[in-house]
Amino acid sequence: MKRISLLMMSAILLLLCACNSKSTTFTINGEIPLSEFEGRPVYLATIDNGDTIDSAIVQNGQFQFGGTLEKNMMGRIFTIAPNYGMSYASTVVLESGKIYVNLVTDSLSGTPLNDYFFKTYVCDQEAVRLRSKMDSSINQYYETEDPQQQAAFAASYDSASDAYVARLLAISRKSFKVNGKNILGAYALSQIVENNGISFDSLDYLMSHAEPVVADYKPLRYQRTHLFHLQNTAEGKHYVDIAGVDFATSQMSKLSAMIDTNKITLVDFWASWCHPCRQEISQNLNRLYEEYKDKGLNIIGVDVWDKTADHKAAVENLGIQYPQLVDTTRNATEEYGIDGIPTIMLLDKDGTIVRRGIRGEEIEAAILNLLNKE
Repeated sequence: MKRISLLMMSAILLLLCACNSKSTTFTINGEIPLSEFEGRPVYLATIDNGDTIDSAIVQNGQFQFGGTLEKNMMGRIFTIAPNYGMSYASTVVLESGKIYVNLVTDSLSGTPLNDYFFKTYVCDQEAVRLRSKMDSSINQYYETEDPQQQAAFAASYDSASDAYVARLLAISRKSFKVNGKNILGAYALSQIVENNGISFDSLDYLMSHAEPVVADYKPLRYQRTHLFHLQNTAEGKHYVDIAGVDFATSQMSKLSAMIDTNKITLVDFWASWCHPCRQEISQNLNRLYEEYKDKGLNIIGVDVWDKTADHKAAVENLGIQYPQLVDTTRNATEEYGIDGIPTIMLLDKDGTIVRRGIRGEEIEAAILNLLNKE
């Protein structure tokens, strides 16, 4: 019996790995038949990690991408709007084969999952009708200056938007049921999460029992963490302590150190560059602090996504008198699952979150309600 050398064994193993490889080799033939995009770049990125993996120049209204990935992934083809005009984008499944996409008509075909995606997500007649209704309502809103008509168009938009989300959830649930073992199933589940169609416990269960292609999908992993933090800081839960710099002393501190347990506490997550945040402070929070600070109310501002110098200037410009915690660790918004600011929450004396996401007149009503109970 002949002995196989170590070098030969390595070569055999490499060959076997190559033969068993499930890498994805794709070609995308695209069209964007608009003169303003001629000679301009089009980009291909992965939704999974957000990396731009390829670019191409539009020639004669056409462009092409090609490449090899370790596995199937969800992709996004997009343009940069020329001269502040319209930009275009399309979602594609990066799987082996030849894929065709038209960014203007949203046409997509060529491989099984792309054919399914086009038929299910892009061509659903009810979803198309609702999107058209949303576009029409928002255009009509901006075409008139009559407050009553604007209110009617805004209500029409909200109604169509709610119905569209419900339709998208139905489409995504069906898609996940059909594609639960492939990348499109991962995408469908992430759409369900994005549109508030699932609780943390249900998502956690699904991901813990899902195929690796779903369980390891990066957007879903991020969404799971985000939902956990939202659930952990929902109304009825105790506040989560966060660290930062006490603006008054320039020393490291914590939210817990600034909370007076003899008072109820309003916590405002804000930033100097955020116009709605500044408006809420100047028109509401400053007045509430002066009016109720001696009646059992404390207010704490938590400055996020900001620069120290900008925060200092905003505090002085707005005349803020209540304590400020500057989130230098960049952890506050993650711990509270915050996507946008201002986010304002009200705590009772025990530190329980009584209200979250309150704005405008809701804030004073919530304060009075809690003070009366305390």
